[in-house]
Amino acid sequence: MIKYGGLSFLIHATPEMLGLFIGAYIGLSNWGDIKNNYNQYLSLFILGIILIIFAGAFETYITPFFTIKINLDKELIYMRIISLLLLILAVLLKFDVLSTPFLSYNLKKYMFAFSFGLFFYAFLKPHVDLIFVNKKRLTSKFVTEYVPELTNKKISFYSVSMPFKPNLFAVKKKESVIIIDDSLIQKLNENELRFFLLHEYSHIKDNDSLKMHLVSLSAFTLTPFVFFLLMPIIKLPSNIILLLIVVFLFILVYFIIIALNFKFKRNCELKCDTYASEYVNTKYIKSAFEKFIELGIFDYKSRSILSSHPSLNERLNNLNININNDNRS
Repeated sequence: MIKYGGLSFLIHATPEMLGLFIGAYIGLSNWGDIKNNYNQYLSLFILGIILIIFAGAFETYITPFFTIKINLDKELIYMRIISLLLLILAVLLKFDVLSTPFLSYNLKKYMFAFSFGLFFYAFLKPHVDLIFVNKKRLTSKFVTEYVPELTNKKISFYSVSMPFKPNLFAVKKKESVIIIDDSLIQKLNENELRFFLLHEYSHIKDNDSLKMHLVSLSAFTLTPFVFFLLMPIIKLPSNIILLLIVVFLFILVYFIIIALNFKFKRNCELKCDTYASEYVNTKYIKSAFEKFIELGIFDYKSRSILSSHPSLNERLNNLNININNDNRS
């Protein structure tokens, strides 16, 4: 168990973020620039290492004296170790410390992008709930009243003031957290809010956050990685028309894979709706969605192919809710 206070988080998160940005800058820089300015890039690299070591030491030895608790489960700890090893490997490849003549510059760049994205998720995602103002832990009475099924679960509930649209979301930890905007507690009735709380619990129960992040990273970075890996093996046509066709097919496949990534996210949302609907009457589900539209959270009834959430009609159809008839047999 690790404890965090706002000040301690700021002190260790600032150098950690700077170290990550330095790593991103180096990883996505042109190899020619790195060779021409080797000393400057090496200095930046060493500075980034020092910043992250300092952040890690402060996080480990200083923050336990503060009061706000954050529990990291074993799965996230393993993910941190794996992501750190991948990032170290990517940096070693970037600086040619490891001799890999079979890997092109683009391959190394995409390896770095993937490992950096995984590293960012593993180290910073658990802290996202600390950025909101007016954060208040809700009492056990709130849990008993709204979601008694979760009374004995390792889940904390917090009300916050969100800076843009009101919403609620879950953060997966050993003791996971569900964050709820203050206005939703005031404007949704007990059954309406209950539906969305159980929806978020389904995300926690099935570890959807990690799954969606890995799928997104794979879709955006591993597809180009595979393409550049195959380029030395597959002889590209010299004919310009055939070459354009190959490029077009690659872009098409890439777009389809990215679209499937968003479809996976939409399916996760529908799955959570289905789970929550087992506990809440459909008339409250419909009214809950209608209030979300009034609050500007849902301002559409259609969606694009690259939308992470289903349209309102898709969500209602998934739950077999007849818009003209609130009662479901």
